[in-house]
Amino acid sequence: MSADGAAELAAWLGTPPDFVSPPDDQMTAKVLAALRVPGTDVHEVVQVHRRYLMELMQRWTRIKQDKADHDVGLALRIDAELFRLDSVIRWLDSADRHLMYAAVRPPPRPVPPTLPQLGGRAGVPPGRATHQRASQAGQDRIRISDHDREHATARLCDHFAAGRITRAELDERITAALNARTAGDLRRVLAGLPGPASALPPWRRPHRH
Repeated sequence: MSADGAAELAAWLGTPPDFVSPPDDQMTAKVLAALRVPGTDVHEVVQVHRRYLMELMQRWTRIKQDKADHDVGLALRIDAELFRLDSVIRWLDSADRHLMYAAVRPPPRPVPPTLPQLGGRAGVPPGRATHQRASQAGQDRIRISDHDREHATARLCDHFAAGRITRAELDERITAALNARTAGDLRRVLAGLPGPASALPPWRRPHRH
């Protein structure tokens, strides 16, 4: 090899590939196209490609086990392909989750007007009623976690099993619970059902001073 060739090779080896511009990924293009084609089940499109990629990974894994024990170069090439396929599968899983949440997210509903309350509740001093309303409003603004949503969903399933709500109500309330963002959202999801006054599980409720 000439000196110029050796220098050019060294420069090529030391130059990172161009990852700045995103590649023309057919997988992404197909999923985006499926969203725009009427009558197309985009979830099935995702699953078809996911199953195909899983089969490819299994084939490469078998080849690696059978033929790459003493061939480091082949083992490295197969590992690169396995990592690439795994990244595409993880992207498909993420896309499917986004599509699922987009499908169950209900459209925003107008907030009904509230009637002004005249005075405090019967038997409750006005000062205490105001404090209770302020405390409830503060708790309703608490941001919730996935664990809180799962806790509310489990309570809804218990109420359905006890016959307190119908299947249609269960589906509607679970959808609302999955899209809840605050404790107030969960409290409205569980409205009218027996149980703790707070929509949050005990370990998430603020301590009273």
